[in-house]
Formats: sequence, structure tokens, C-alpha cells
Amino acid sequence: TGTPERDAGFAAELPLALDPDRLAFSVPSDEPMSGRLSWQGQMAAVWPLVPLEGHNLAGQTDLVLALAGSPANPEVSGTLKLGGGEYEALETGTVLKNLDLGIDLAVDRAVITELTAGDGGSGSLRATGQMAFDPGRGYPFDLNVEMKNFAAVRRDDVTAVSDGRLTIEGSLDRAALTGAFETRSVEVRIVDRLPADVVTLHVIETDSSDKTAIFRKETEKNGVGANILLDVTVVMPKRVFVRGRGLDSEWSGDLKVTGSVDAPIVEGELALVRGRLSVLAKPFRLKEGSVSFPGGDKIVPVLKVVAEHKAKDLTVFARAEGPATNPTISLSSSPKVPEDEIVSRILFGKNRSQLSAFEAAQLAAAIAELTGTGGGVGSLDFARSLLGVDRLSIGTTGAGDAAAPTVEAGKYVTEEVYIGVKKGATDQSGAVGVEVEITPNISVESETGTTGESDIGVKFKWDY
Repeated sequence: TGTPERDAGFAAELPLALDPDRLAFSVPSDEPMSGRLSWQGQMAAVWPLVPLEGHNLAGQTDLVLALAGSPANPEVSGTLKLGGGEYEALETGTVLKNLDLGIDLAVDRAVITELTAGDGGSGSLRATGQMAFDPGRGYPFDLNVEMKNFAAVRRDDVTAVSDGRLTIEGSLDRAALTGAFETRSVEVRIVDRLPADVVTLHVIETDSSDKTAIFRKETEKNGVGANILLDVTVVMPKRVFVRGRGLDSEWSGDLKVTGSVDAPIVEGELALVRGRLSVLAKPFRLKEGSVSFPGGDKIVPVLKVVAEHKAKDLTVFARAEGPATNPTISLSSSPKVPEDEIVSRILFGKNRSQLSAFEAAQLAAAIAELTGTGGGVGSLDFARSLLGVDRLSIGTTGAGDAAAPTVEAGKYVTEEVYIGVKKGATDQSGAVGVEVEITPNISVESETGTTGESDIGVKFKWDY
């Protein structure tokens, strides 16, 4: 009882035999038995009882099960129907809307008679499958899924829309997952604002007995994902966009995924189509680039990117090479000049010997940040964390010996509204700015100075 709309009902008849000498009951294994279970209601009300963390399912459900046969050979049949349902996988952001599911249970097998759904947009998914009730063969099953223009991944950092087919075949003991996908669009967003630092918890284990160790080993050994082998190809014909932190680029390529669900092996390469990169607040054009996946136990892509910036009397090349977890970034130029001279020419448009004292300090900080030799968390990062703001930067106004430092700090009060404060060395150099994002493409910006002057404008951005 307690379920919405209707209580679940179950009735059964089982054979019993009475031993008059011992006054004890027993269940004859070869006598007939019967039973019936029925329920109608919302799946969301009972889904918390299902041990599938990170998955949610809702929808109007109609369940009917019939029990027959004998205690030695039970026979279960019935139907499960779910209409207008919704499913969500929290890890990948996969969403199924208008989910219609039908399952027929026969004596020896369960058959999916209907499984159709949309992704909330123009995408669709359709699936068929069955499972045989044969414990001797490990309950063999097969599942076939077809997707069209389907948003398979929908996260804050990655979205992917794809066509494809997926097949899972085997048994509960060992199965193979094969498939082929062709993406229509992939959007990778490099996060601009990181979450708060994670606190490290020092765990003190109070029970270090052999039982605890054995339990952990058994848990690791019996992982379900290790028994599912992968053979999946992913074709990405352009329209793979990587954006954020000054990067705006498009890529294409092919990937092959093998191994197992617990330990996937990714091989393949992504090649640059076009793109640009902002380095030290200056535009660089991406000339060549690749992201290769060499395979192996750990998925660590290897980068090789070259970008070009043409300044006055100097062409600058920025290179990023090595594993994505720790790439090496370097600058070179034509004609050849030292790296600090390159940064000085990019930032200030003049030689290092012509810099003011404050500009020289900015140059040193920029080189340390660019080359990763700053010795840990920088002072700006520490101050930003201490003040609890999202942006904190130091700039200059004026030029040459007349250059004066400015400090800008700001914070997102909501996901769409940003408020910033800028302050210079004089009383008349302060300003307050507000930026409001109306849509992902349109934002309104305004700035008011300490002397009363104000500016307002509309910014429109379109990626194509």
C-alpha cells in the first residue's frame, strides 16, 4: 500500500502437504500452483527502491504478472507497459522524453515489444531486445538500439548529437557491446570558472581486518563493467567545436573504442579544421593541430597545436605539445628573438628595454603564467580565492612612463548577471560595470564611472 492511484495486489495458491505424524507442513514440488500480481501507478513513486544510482525513471506504469507451473518448475508470464515516461542518466546528461516501453514476459523469455523515445528536441531513439530465462547459459540476451539526430551527451562541459547503432549481446556472465556512430555536432566547453577547492579528508580506517580487505578485493573483482567488452567506432566529420579560455576551434576525426566498460581503450586522432586562440589578450590563428589518442590503460590525449600571430615587424608562433594533462607551451618568432622579448612585443608593442617598472612586472607575471614556472598557485589566484570573486586582474591605463596600474574584480551574482568594479591609482579612475546575458548569443553591458559618465551597449555573438 501507499503507492499513488492504486495499491499493488498479489494473490497466490500454493500446494501444502500435512504430515500427521510430525504435524509439519511441506510444499510438494510437483503439484500445481498459481498467482497474480498487478499494479498501476507512477514509476517515480517506486523507482527509489531500484538499486540504480545516477538513473531516474518516471511514467505511467501498468504491471501484470501471472504465476503458474509447480514449485519445481515455476512459470512466470505477464506484461509491463510504461507510457509517456521520462528517463535521465545523471552522469552523461542523457535524457529520454515521451518514453514508451512495452515488455512481454513469457515462460522462457522476456521480449521488448516497444521502446521508443525522443531527446526533447528533434532526436529519436528506438530499441528492440530479449532475454532468455536460462540460468545454465547465464541468461543470454541481446539489445539493439538505433539513434537519429539524438543528443546522447548533454552536460555543462560536453554536448554531442549523433546518429548511430548500438548492439549489446551475450549473457550476464560476459557480453559484447558493438556500435558505430557518426556525430552531427559536438560542443566541448573549457570551463572558465572552476568550482570551489575540494577539501581533502584524511580517512582513519577503524577496521583493517582481513575481512575488510577480502570484501574490497571481491567487490573490485566482481565489477560488472569488466565483463562487457567494447568494439565501438566514432566518426566525427567536422563540427566538433572546442571553445573556452580564449580558444575557438573546429576539429574532425575518427576514434576506435575497445577494451571493457571498466577499462576502455581509445585510439584515433582529431585534426584541426580551423580556429583561433587568444594568448596574452592577442589573437592567434591556429595553423595546425592534432589531438591523438594512443590507446593504453589510461586515456590521455596527446596535443600538438601551432598558432600564429602577426605583430609589427614580428611573426609569433605559440606551440602546445605533449599530454593534455601537462602540455608544454612555448613561444618562438620570425625573426628570432628571446621569449621575454616576444611577450613584451605582443603585450606592449615595444622592446623590453622600453618598458616601465610596472610593465616589466606584468611581463614577468605573464611569462611565469605562460610557461608554468610560477611556482604553484600565483598571487592573483590566491587573492581571487581569498576575496571570493570570479575575476581578478591587473592592467594599465596610459602608455610609457605615464602608465598607471588598474585593478578589476568581479563576480557572477547569478549564472547570467556579472558585476565588476575597476579602480585605478587616482580617485577619478574608478568604474562599475554590469553584464547581463539575455541569450547565449546576446548580452547587454553597461559601465558607470566615478565622475558620472556611463556607457551601455548590446553585444551580439554568432558562431558558425
